[in-house]
Amino acid sequence: MEKTNFSPFLFSFLFLIFSLELQTFVLSSLPKPSSISPSPNNSWATQAQNMSKLQNSTILNLALRLEHVDALASGLSSEELLSLQLKRDAARATYIFARAGQLGSSFYRGNLSLDLTNSVMPFYAGYCTLIGIGTSPRYMKVLIDTGSPVTWVQCLPCQKCYSHIDQIFDPTQSSSFRPFTCRSKVCRRLPNSKCIGRTTLCGYQLTYEGGSFTNGEYGSETMTFGEVKIEDVAFGCGHKNGGQLSAYPEIVGLLGLSWSESSFISQIRDRFGYQFSYCLADRFNSSQSSSIVFGPRWVSLKAVYTPLIYKDDFYHVKLEGFSVGGVPVPGIKSKQFKIDLWGHGGVIIDSGTTFTMLTQPAYIALRDAFRTATSSLKPAPGTSELDTCYQSSGDDVSQFSVPTVVMHFKDADVTLSANNLLIPINDFAKRYCFAFTGTKSKMSIIGNVQQQGIRVVYDLDQEQIGFDSGTCV
Repeated sequence: MEKTNFSPFLFSFLFLIFSLELQTFVLSSLPKPSSISPSPNNSWATQAQNMSKLQNSTILNLALRLEHVDALASGLSSEELLSLQLKRDAARATYIFARAGQLGSSFYRGNLSLDLTNSVMPFYAGYCTLIGIGTSPRYMKVLIDTGSPVTWVQCLPCQKCYSHIDQIFDPTQSSSFRPFTCRSKVCRRLPNSKCIGRTTLCGYQLTYEGGSFTNGEYGSETMTFGEVKIEDVAFGCGHKNGGQLSAYPEIVGLLGLSWSESSFISQIRDRFGYQFSYCLADRFNSSQSSSIVFGPRWVSLKAVYTPLIYKDDFYHVKLEGFSVGGVPVPGIKSKQFKIDLWGHGGVIIDSGTTFTMLTQPAYIALRDAFRTATSSLKPAPGTSELDTCYQSSGDDVSQFSVPTVVMHFKDADVTLSANNLLIPINDFAKRYCFAFTGTKSKMSIIGNVQQQGIRVVYDLDQEQIGFDSGTCV
């Protein structure tokens, strides 16, 4: 083959052009994380606008405030909230294990009585944010869900909905709504898609354990986050939504953030990159706020990363063990967290599960090691699910002297504080319980209590999960 020679002049010219072109993509830095802290006197819409005022079409980041769903359940005592959290976790575990092909006869060690037919929806847990939908944005609260491949909201006309009619999106009032045809590529790659009746419109249907479901038409729409508009976001317009959802009528839908082609994070990757992170504040500390950031910003050099080891709708990581007080827990082996040849087992990180669920032998070993290390604390009665509890003389968890607990992932050690280990379960008796539980499933789930105070980074370009304790402010 003849070798091509370039003159020095031509090489210099091309180098200059290439250098100039690169410079056109240099972007200015965004504000530090503290700039997204909401003012308690602002509305959700105003807060969303304030967080995005400096953002434009060339931004690398999109920052949103998060609110825990328990803040919407006003008037409930700690005991009532705990009961609701446990029911949500049981329903969500059923949903996750079933979708992962790991459905067994029991998930909790205890005797939690849960009628899933009349349960809360399994995705109605965790944190919600505010988005605007439509040409003239209608702002509504949606849950963020790292285990869902589809973004959807309730829509008019509504055959069955649970939110107030004035909170539901009406696609006929938006000039930017575009339904997909059932032969489109977008529709064909959607799970359980089909034509609606005898039309050519794309229909979506998501079915959850216990008979809960949402279905309707699948289309695209402009979504607004403060002053940032994102066009042509594919989402489900749910005209029929079943399940016992009256506890949270303010929440109109869901923002799907799973590792799938149809998820929201996959749709915006060309604009913000294939990465997002969130910081979940201690839900029992009203002075703190939670946030989610789409884009690579606000990750320090101190962040540690563990690889994603299995690609589906969930985020699978390799958990190798725990240590308590600097001592490895002897009863926990890495093989207890492995995915077998049939795809069973493993560990996922989930935004919607409250308490970390460990496969039964690992849970018992960790619980017993924690009990031994906290033998000087005053024990208190537990529950069938949370069986390790303590009596406090103070008003918060800082009154406890607890050992350091570390989760050992492949290439990443994550240290848990007292707020990640103990949660209040009683308003007046000042009882705190160990925030882990056991499951008879082979799969374990890292819940959001253990993620509090740590920026969790989903770097999908590099196929890894990061943990950064230095930027969660």
